[in-house]
Amino acid sequence: MLIGTVIIVPLAPQLISIFNSNPEVIEAGKTYLRIEAIAFTTYIFLNISVSVLQGIKKLHYAIFIGFYRQVLPFGLFYLLGTVLNMGIYGVWWGIVIINWSAVIITLVYTNYQLNKVEKEKTG
Repeated sequence: MLIGTVIIVPLAPQLISIFNSNPEVIEAGKTYLRIEAIAFTTYIFLNISVSVLQGIKKLHYAIFIGFYRQVLPFGLFYLLGTVLNMGIYGVWWGIVIINWSAVIITLVYTNYQLNKVEKEKTG
């Protein structure tokens, strides 16, 4: 994902122009890709952590974090997009905030569960 980020950020306008030649679409798409690039690595953290938790038989966590990432956007997108008057940019930044907050929660929980398993194993 880091390699993808390094490629996508500078080439965002060219990548968007493959699909649409409208300058407004290219500008919006460029901005979106550059904001979304900040969240690219979150998908890796989440996938690996959820897989680790499933491997230690903590299967329900994937449902919790999936629910968190599907429900939180309603309020956050409204807050950023409407209340703070950020419009579509509020939605895009909301995706970044939701994903990074999910990563932080997931890493803390995964670390806690792994420490618990280690204590049970050695204790």
